[in-house]
Amino acid sequence: MGKSVMTDLHNLHCTVNETEFLQKLADIQERWAKVHELKQFTSYFSSVWLNQRVWRWQCFHTSRGFATTNNPREFYNAAIKRDVTLRRKLKIGILLD
Repeated sequence: MGKSVMTDLHNLHCTVNETEFLQKLADIQERWAKVHELKQFTSYFSSVWLNQRVWRWQCFHTSRGFATTNNPREFYNAAIKRDVTLRRKLKIGILLD
């Protein structure tokens, strides 16, 4: 069930426009409503991720060529970990050299 929910969330995030997003959201909410174990999660998702403060988390709200995270620093930090530190903890002096 968790994998299915993650797939649904990924599909919502990667919609290309608001029309597609609303269509997929309706389909997903209808499917989730049939699963008793998802009742609490569905309520959380609707109140937290679909409210007016943070509703622009979908990819179609991000300009092409820019990171799709809600925080560009997360993208930069991930790039440093991937390319520079190779995910090892380094002393700050080594990183600055």
